[in-house]
Amino acid sequence: MLKKRGAGVLLHISSMPSEYGVGVFDENVIHFIDKIADMGFTYWQVLPFNPLDGANSPYCSPSAFAGNYLFINPKGLFDMNLVSEEDYKSNIYTDTPYTADYEFAAEKRLELLKKAFLNINLFQILLFPFQYCHLCLKRK
Repeated sequence: MLKKRGAGVLLHISSMPSEYGVGVFDENVIHFIDKIADMGFTYWQVLPFNPLDGANSPYCSPSAFAGNYLFINPKGLFDMNLVSEEDYKSNIYTDTPYTADYEFAAEKRLELLKKAFLNINLFQILLFPFQYCHLCLKRK
């Protein structure tokens, strides 16, 4: 049981600012976490991260355990040398930034992930946990 009260914010990843049709796990998420922490908030509540159903709802998902590939950062795949700059830029959504376009994001992201999968090698798979730990330690 919690002994200390805290305040929180409800914001789903898909609502984060993004140039990819829906929000992704990128530097905007890190900036948001830092900003709410600076404001004194203790919690960030999100909606489920699982895949969406046909109506774009995370509550009737085909899987309770899978993550939603829409939230993968295309620029991150480019930075990891898994896709070309042209491939990554094809995921940029050029319509209004004030709405989420799940259909655009789903089509483009799946295409991008297939290309990234074909470019991955065993060395990158083995190296990833160390890169992630390095990133976490660098943030502290």
